[in-house]
Amino acid sequence: DHLQGALDASGTVTQRLASTRAFHHAVMDAVLEPLADAARELSPAPPQRPILSSVTGTWMTVEDATDPDYWGRQARQPVRFGAVLTTLADQADVVFIEAGAGRGLGSLVRAELGASGRAASVIATLPTAGNARPDADQTPGHCAAPDSDILSALGEAWCAGCSLALPIDKHSSARRIVLPTYPFART
Repeated sequence: DHLQGALDASGTVTQRLASTRAFHHAVMDAVLEPLADAARELSPAPPQRPILSSVTGTWMTVEDATDPDYWGRQARQPVRFGAVLTTLADQADVVFIEAGAGRGLGSLVRAELGASGRAASVIATLPTAGNARPDADQTPGHCAAPDSDILSALGEAWCAGCSLALPIDKHSSARRIVLPTYPFART
């Protein structure tokens, strides 16, 4: 409480984690070697796509990705969330998409990048807990797919400049309609 108060007073963004384990803390020291041994058994391969390292905050190297000891160390090292965001924000036209429920990480992205004077396009794909769509079926036991939330997120991503390659359902009645290039007027 004291540390959070001091950090808040200094303008540092904080968020308590709802965690029952002390990850990235000295209590993890006992599992570092077993984690590295497990990674050794898996024979890590180089990533097929670029990936950011939470250990370094920069792009993961082939050496780190294939080093079993790296995977043990990452459980103990601090998560370099701010550095990862800065690395991503240095890319041209970056858009952050929050794939899980809620807007927790998106809020942290905005706060972290905002503190450094950078704007961030952050798109949430699902509603926050307790904030169901008004058109969702509220029948007990019914889980309505958040189609409108996903479609809204896709629309936001498209407006932010993302190119979208959406699969077309051959059974869909959707079709492309060419619209006039002038505003519709009834006269």
